[in-house]
Amino acid sequence: RAFDPEISIEELDPAVAKTLNPDEKLLILAKKEVKNVIERFPLQVVEKKTIKNKKRHWRDFLAGDGSVAHASAMLVQEDEDLVQAKKLKGTSLSGGGNDTNIKMDDIVAHKVDMVGSATPVEDLKAMAERKDDPDIITRAIKEMWKIINDCVQESFGSAGYPKAVDCIQALREVCVKNEESSDFNKGLEAIAKSFKDRKAFWDMVIDAKMRPIDKIEDAASKYTKEASEKFLTPDDTPMSAPSLSVPAEEEEDMFDSME
Repeated sequence: RAFDPEISIEELDPAVAKTLNPDEKLLILAKKEVKNVIERFPLQVVEKKTIKNKKRHWRDFLAGDGSVAHASAMLVQEDEDLVQAKKLKGTSLSGGGNDTNIKMDDIVAHKVDMVGSATPVEDLKAMAERKDDPDIITRAIKEMWKIINDCVQESFGSAGYPKAVDCIQALREVCVKNEESSDFNKGLEAIAKSFKDRKAFWDMVIDAKMRPIDKIEDAASKYTKEASEKFLTPDDTPMSAPSLSVPAEEEEDMFDSME
């Protein structure tokens, strides 16, 4: 056909035609149903509307009583609306007003629901600020101890130790503030038992003075101030197991007692 426009086109292969055209037998059997669909859902041509920018002309202002006073009144009203809109926009951008003074920290705090390994300190503090869930602080403490354990356990050399100590420090502050001395002290005891023999890590803990929360800080604590201060000394620190690794089951049980 490319060489001779007058030549006839060959018949379409029946196998190809069968895939392109509907089954005639099926159309005959479904003739009534097809008719009902056409009657219930008729097709209509909808004209496409062209949307143009609305322009204001002098004739619009004079459309009222045709007086200059009427046109002036409309112009003044438009000016007032424009001024009011600019004021509202400026207030929103500057953070003024009771409804627009929203802090990003408040928004983020309501969305954090888990202590992650990327920003554990920020996640912990955000969860501690939430008041919508009475159990969230206990869950956050347990998750933070898991992050600390992983930082030490999976550390390449001593690379993960500073992050672990920072997490312990942040966790201690949150637990003192929320009077959660029991969960903090149990977790610190477990960490000491597992990793006290990692001298580089434990020296960082001692230097940061990450001791148990005492009765002065939280009346519910089992530690007196003297006992808390002695916790980090070599003679009073719980002995660790010979192995440096913590079995998976033991690691899970380590923090399950926190309630």
